Amino acid sequence: MRSENNGIEKIGVVGTGKVGRVLARLFSKAGTPVLWVADRSLEKAKSCAVECGAKSASSNASAFDPLITVLLLCVADDDLPALAYSLGHSGKHIPGMLAVHTSGALGASVLEPMRALGVLLGSFHPCYSFADPFEGDLQGVRFAIEGDLDACIRMEALARILDGKPIRMSSDDKVLYHTACSMASNHLVGLLDAIDRILRHTGIDEGIEALWPLVRGTIRNAESLGVAQALTGPILRGDVATVKQHLEALAVVEPSLLRIYTSLGQRILMLALQRGLDQKKASDMQRLLDSFSLEKTS
Repeated sequence: MRSENNGIEKIGVVGTGKVGRVLARLFSKAGTPVLWVADRSLEKAKSCAVECGAKSASSNASAFDPLITVLLLCVADDDLPALAYSLGHSGKHIPGMLAVHTSGALGASVLEPMRALGVLLGSFHPCYSFADPFEGDLQGVRFAIEGDLDACIRMEALARILDGKPIRMSSDDKVLYHTACSMASNHLVGLLDAIDRILRHTGIDEGIEALWPLVRGTIRNAESLGVAQALTGPILRGDVATVKQHLEALAVVEPSLLRIYTSLGQRILMLALQRGLDQKKASDMQRLLDSFSLEKTS
């Protein structure tokens, strides 16, 4: 394999958005050289190249350095099929090169047109929220990897270079995996925004800022005790009257948020039952949540 040159991979990156920029910087910092960077914007490619020490930059994804052993495709999901087709018809033949994308939802098969290059194919998704392209520490982060067998072996090594933890999975499971990732990150942000809106109705101008200690404590408890054991609050206790007050208050100030409360309340009730909530109290709680669900949010 071309990657057996002293065991050190040589990276090329296509796409200098948040993911591409962070990965390029961290690989370079870890001693795995980034030789070449490409982006539709040559200015962005050059900027990223300076940050990661790449010797060249381009606005043409097909103009990659022939010395690279790993081509990271860090572009939007919708752009991957066309990019793979373009690279696959570039006329090059780079046997042993590893070509991987960083999509969470798509499998390695989206890169199939690149087989013409003689490359190995894979998907390499860091389960991390890349909100800031200039920050990011991937220590302990899980990397979902999938693709050709030899590609997976090399991707596992790449994940460990970044102090990450590789997880092999089937392409059939990627969409469901990415659904979980989206709920853990994107949907959590949506929930925090809903909480912020509710708090501002109380006159707490700092909104969600006031609850960061509570949020952090809940996450710590879930991590150390397990999700079910981290649960506290009125649904766990079977306090129907308290939950009814919550729902009635929301119906007045933010009726659009009732469905979030009742939907999550149903899930919390399942956990409460696992924790030993009395069946009578659980039935009463279920009826209350049902009564405030669809008919009061339509």
